[in-house]
Formats: sequence, structure tokens, C-alpha cells
Amino acid sequence: MRTYEPERRFGLVLATFNVVGHLHSFHDMARFLRQAKQALAPGAELVFDVPLPAPEETEADPDERLRLPPLRHPKNGALVAHDERYEYDREKQLLTVESDHWPHGQASRPGAANRLTTRLVLRQWFPRELESLLAYEGFSARLTADYTGAPLALAEDMMVVHATRRPRGAG
Repeated sequence: MRTYEPERRFGLVLATFNVVGHLHSFHDMARFLRQAKQALAPGAELVFDVPLPAPEETEADPDERLRLPPLRHPKNGALVAHDERYEYDREKQLLTVESDHWPHGQASRPGAANRLTTRLVLRQWFPRELESLLAYEGFSARLTADYTGAPLALAEDMMVVHATRRPRGAG
């Protein structure tokens, strides 16, 4: 998404399901926006969602594990216990979410053989930071709480960016 060279222009470019959160640096985001702008027809829109930085995650104790309600395994229907921990790198604005899963009803501890650990690292993009970068890269932007267009002030865990390529020469 940082290097895509479009062969034509589109009326809408989507980057959903937190994919933009995997752009870990300001430079990566700027490259993505430049490439997306090249893929947009005049007046077309780029729409993407990112997690809204949440204090309960960015300020969490990285040594504390949050026990979550059990869930069902998608293939065999068995109950699976799981927990998560959050670790936030303030300098890089990267949130690491470590999730552990193990058979419900079995004792388990971090690192145990019956425990499956996955890590997800997402860049935490703040609303004003995105607005500034979008303006610098030649977009007019509107941030909403979700895909219904609800005001950002109502956002709980996600913000949606609706960015329109500004015509050349437009300030």
C-alpha cells in the first residue's frame, strides 16, 4: 500500500479493518497517502479506519494480563480461555496487544505449552495528527466515529477518516 502504482484512477479507495494501523511510522503513512492520492479520480474519496487511542490500553501496566470471557473455537466449537496484555511505546506510538489462548478449564500460565500467543502491533494515530498529515499531503478530511458518519466525539474505539483529494492549487 506504500508502493502501489495504479494503472487507473478510482472513485473510492478503502483501507478497512485497521490496515492503516500497520503503517508504523509517519513516513510510511505519508507514502501510503501519496500512493492513495495517485489512485483517486478527481473528487474521489479515500476512506480508512484506525483504532482510536484508548487510555486503558496506552496506559496499561504491561505486566498485567486482562482475563476475558471465554470464546468458542471456530472449527470445533470448544470453549477457549484467553487473556490480553497491552504494552505501549510512547516514542513510536506503537501499541502491542499480546493475546493468549488455551483450552477452557485447563490451568495455564504465560509461556505454557498449552497456550497459543499472538501479538498484534498497531500504530496509534491521533485525530489531530492525521488531520495535519492529510492536509499536508493534499487532502480535505473529515473524521467520524464510525461508518455511519457519527461525530468523532461519539467514538468509542475507532475513528473513520474520509479524505478527498484536493484539486491542484487548492489550499
